[in-house]
Amino acid sequence: ENMPSHFKIKEYCPLVFRNLRERFGIDDLDYKESMTRYKSWIIYL
Repeated sequence: ENMPSHFKIKEYCPLVFRNLRERFGIDDLDYKESMTRYKSWIIYL
């Protein structure tokens, strides 16, 4: 509730994190959605 409805996420070292996602088999869309999953989790409590 303290967070605005829109916000920007700054990813530092994007090439490093892309490499890590590829190594561990993490889909880019899953990674992006994981940034906002917490809010959905609260709604279903």
